Amino acid sequence: MPDPTPAQSEQLKFLLADFNAIKAEIARRSTLQRFALGAYVAVIGFVFNGDSKIPLHLGILAIWIAALLTLLFWASESLAIGHLGSVIKEDIASEVSGITEVPTASLLPSECPSTLTPARRKNNAQQLTYGRLFYWTLFLFVPSGMSVFLVPLHCPGCTATCLIRMALWLTHFPSTEDRLAEILCVISAIGCVVVLSQRFPIFGPPEDDGAKSLAARAI
Repeated sequence: MPDPTPAQSEQLKFLLADFNAIKAEIARRSTLQRFALGAYVAVIGFVFNGDSKIPLHLGILAIWIAALLTLLFWASESLAIGHLGSVIKEDIASEVSGITEVPTASLLPSECPSTLTPARRKNNAQQLTYGRLFYWTLFLFVPSGMSVFLVPLHCPGCTATCLIRMALWLTHFPSTEDRLAEILCVISAIGCVVVLSQRFPIFGPPEDDGAKSLAARAI
């Protein structure tokens, strides 16, 4: 490796500072994602709390809205983390590689897919699969299950097919407040399905997570 010129040495210092700043920002956004998930779980726990004074139909609505907002925030932060990871791999690493004449894969092995062994690629693919199951369950199946089993407690005349009938505008609700709450639940559920389908598609070939920068992978 040739000795860098004074100008190149200064450039390397700035690149290193930029690298550290981006890594810190990735860690900050990942922490925010975890806090958002924790807040969502706290909302679920609050609704299930026997001492809670909130009406059941409003509790169900709160869970669906919290699910959608948390999922939107998580997806937004995930895309931002992916962008920051690509800046490290495609911009910073390439600049440093040009100055030091060291291959990018040797400079930043954690950021370069070519350095991932088959075992690591398999592990990343399994993480993606488990991530799909986790987020589909947390943001769709849990709120759906709560709605199906808890809504009849608030509306004794409702059955397990209540949600489908609501979507078709066939159910007669005892009050305008109930009707509005159920409509908002359906809208939030549709939003969750759309976002989940984009981030974790069930059908079609799975995304090759092993081909992505490790810094770009969200939680």
